[in-house]
Amino acid sequence: MTTNERTTRILTLVPKGEPINTLAPFLARSRMDITRAHSGAEALSLAGSIAFSLATASLPLPDMSVARLVTELRTLGDSGKPLPLILLATGHQLEAARIYESPPVQVVGPEEGEDALRRVIAEALGVATRLAVRVPVRLEVEIQKDLAFRFCETRDLSSSGMLISSRRPLAIGSSFDFELTLPHSQSLLAGCAEVVRHTELMYEETTGFGARFLEFRIGDSARVEAFIRSEQIHQR
Repeated sequence: MTTNERTTRILTLVPKGEPINTLAPFLARSRMDITRAHSGAEALSLAGSIAFSLATASLPLPDMSVARLVTELRTLGDSGKPLPLILLATGHQLEAARIYESPPVQVVGPEEGEDALRRVIAEALGVATRLAVRVPVRLEVEIQKDLAFRFCETRDLSSSGMLISSRRPLAIGSSFDFELTLPHSQSLLAGCAEVVRHTELMYEETTGFGARFLEFRIGDSARVEAFIRSEQIHQR
């Protein structure tokens, strides 16, 4: 099997009850690993114990000022560098957040879309983020976890992961083996994947979980990419 590139760890602060919207799916498709916090205190605790490459925070914060969060996160970066922070805000919160906009802090309005988010994340990390093309497609997938098997169905697929419909989602962080049935193919596509998120029940149509690919059987990565290109043409 072949191994994908190293995952970048990102801390995202979203108050409980609020959706991540485009943030979680985007980061998962970009081969980035999300750890979610529901408060400023929880975010600071996580940042003090885990080496994150980037943090994002949706405003307003439920338990502390933006100034405190910005100040304390500056000392908690990876490899001794200040931790880059992206503040997500709308309306008057967006304007108020602009006063903190100086390296390593950047501000973006979520309604600006994935292109703006991708650009800001790339600038914060100093790299060109890879956004894998995602196509909506329903494919049968057989999941093997701890000697147990189950059959599920995908809702979308990219070269870096898939969204799986399931009423019993696997735990976030757990890995599993899978076999994916591609249309008009005599052989199954096989590999290993890791659960990176659960769907937001109140905000997404699908009940299930998102997974990123960890490994493919030799040759299957190219098959996935060829299938996605074909689906793009057919769905235009």
